[in-house]
Amino acid sequence: MSVEDIPRVWGEKYKQLLGVDVPSDDKGCLQDVHWSGLAIGYFPTYLIGAIAAAQLEHYIRKDVPNFDQLIASGEFVEIREWLSAKIHVHGSKYDSLDAMLEDQVGEELNPEYFFKYLKSKYEAIYQLNKENEL
Repeated sequence: MSVEDIPRVWGEKYKQLLGVDVPSDDKGCLQDVHWSGLAIGYFPTYLIGAIAAAQLEHYIRKDVPNFDQLIASGEFVEIREWLSAKIHVHGSKYDSLDAMLEDQVGEELNPEYFFKYLKSKYEAIYQLNKENEL
């Protein structure tokens, strides 16, 4: 496929596969800066970040037991301080994400926390839909 064909093919496939009309390129093939910047390999890092975030949430809840109350009240100082001490201050000190997580929380990147998050999220959604017959 030529570069010139990308917007047209994107729009056709969106319509064919998802039933969604794409009104313009900025809502279609150029909707994310990573496409136009040719950083296509960047997208998997979103998943890695989500997996790490779920794992960090697990460990922060151990050290900050009122985590939910702090979030609900918009008080992020204690959470930010935990993240700064465990993650942010280290910069590129570690050779890898796994090395940092191992040193700071006691285990390498572990997708189980993310799976648990997804299971909880979607069970809640589907239970709500089932009860309300949505």
